Amino acid sequence: MSEILPNVTSDEIDHEQAIEDARREAEIKADKPPHHSD
Repeated sequence: MSEILPNVTSDEIDHEQAIEDARREAEIKADKPPHHSD
């Protein structure tokens, strides 16, 4: 049954934290020096 149902349902996901994580990730990517092009 676990193949059908996700381990974490949408009710369990912290949407505020997900938004904050995505914002922080974008900030880190934007902060890379030009020679870090990957």
